[in-house]
Amino acid sequence: MFGSNISAIKERAKVRWDKLTDEDLDSATKGVGALASRLSDRYGYDLEEARRQAERFFNSSAEIARSAYGRALRTTNEASLRIDGLVRENPWRAVLGAALLGAAVGYALGWSERRNHW
Repeated sequence: MFGSNISAIKERAKVRWDKLTDEDLDSATKGVGALASRLSDRYGYDLEEARRQAERFFNSSAEIARSAYGRALRTTNEASLRIDGLVRENPWRAVLGAALLGAAVGYALGWSERRNHW
């Protein structure tokens, strides 16, 4: 459901519900129903209350993930615009830098290949 953010979400759940085990949290990654079931078992909530809490938790986690994605996207866009500006201001330097970087990478790969050949 949350991909690479799953460990951060599990940590948030541990802070909120300290009675949940790692196994409970692994199971809860399957969705609201699984988390509600574990909350009901560990805390004695009726299933409806457990489901409300699980839904609130997943909704807030989704909002946090969307916010982090938005910040990362803005930061990446700002960086690419700065780099674009630098390249436009100094095109020959950019070409020379790219050529030197390409040569260094090519040399390193060639050296590695020659070393493995022996």
